[in-house]
Amino acid sequence: LGNIYYNLWLYQDAISTYTQIIEISPTDNYAYYNRGVACYNLGDNQGAIEDFTYLIKLSQRDTNYYYYRGLARFNAGDNRGAIQDLSTIIAINSNDAQAYFKRGLIYYNLELYQDAIRDYNQAIKILPNCANTYYNRGLTLLSLKNQQAAIDDFKKAAHIYKQENNYRDY
Repeated sequence: LGNIYYNLWLYQDAISTYTQIIEISPTDNYAYYNRGVACYNLGDNQGAIEDFTYLIKLSQRDTNYYYYRGLARFNAGDNRGAIQDLSTIIAINSNDAQAYFKRGLIYYNLELYQDAIRDYNQAIKILPNCANTYYNRGLTLLSLKNQQAAIDDFKKAAHIYKQENNYRDY
């Protein structure tokens, strides 16, 4: 039932259902995970952080737990905690382009542009056809007053968007 509510974007009902499951079966990690994701989607960052922290205590190698907790921490204003979680993902799996990309976004928001560039470069090395990474690296290069490199990245992003028929971002 919780998954039905979740798939209908009725996140509060999904959370209530997952909470009932947890009350009946407190070791149901699936219910904690789904409730954490539903909390995140509803904007209940603290609820998501709590559920994923619980799951991380049980399994410190599952990068999905760190990923969602990192996003929730970022949304809650805990940039240091978010960077920590994304760095843990990278330590577990150094080929996780999404973790490099998200950490790059956080570094950019903190105006740590060189760190952001480093992470975007690594994400591109792993996943060379991700337009969003080129676009965001371009923004970062603009912030560093490297206009020509920024233009090159924007052009590369536009080319990929066009190939994907993504004319909204093109």
